[in-house]
Amino acid sequence: MRESWCVFISGTGSNFRALLDMRCTLNVRLLVSQKLSAVGLMRAHPYGIPSLVLGSTIDWTELSATLRQFGITHIFLAGFMKIVPEGFVREWRDKIYNIHPSLLPLYPGLKSIEKSYDENGPLGVTVHLVTEGVDEGPIILQKKLRHLKDFESTKIQVHINEHIQMRQFALRLK
Repeated sequence: MRESWCVFISGTGSNFRALLDMRCTLNVRLLVSQKLSAVGLMRAHPYGIPSLVLGSTIDWTELSATLRQFGITHIFLAGFMKIVPEGFVREWRDKIYNIHPSLLPLYPGLKSIEKSYDENGPLGVTVHLVTEGVDEGPIILQKKLRHLKDFESTKIQVHINEHIQMRQFALRLK
């Protein structure tokens, strides 16, 4: 059986777009956003991928049932800026992956790029399996990067490399 993926986003959906570029490898069947205003929602339409916008209070049990109705077997968190509750993670154990803008285990959680840049600490991108702990799951792929001369350039470099790592992840699934 071919895996059916749901991608969770919060904003522009640039990571989602990187996955769409690999659609021949990754069977994306649904897009979920926490925000109705997420620009990324518009990216799904031309590909015929349905989207779902979550309310301000998420019923994770109902969401899980909806995902199953769509035949979803795996989830990719691609810039989803909410902590996924432990019960949902347990229900989808070994089926949820995340892209994170740091060299985990360094700089988990929010503002990872900023923290690394401000401390001149290690910088990079990680794809990992999601577990109950925030950004604590086993590392699947990791790419170390170097700091550039200014923060904005560094941030752009990280985002571009998130897309590259997501493509690498999709290729590994072949």
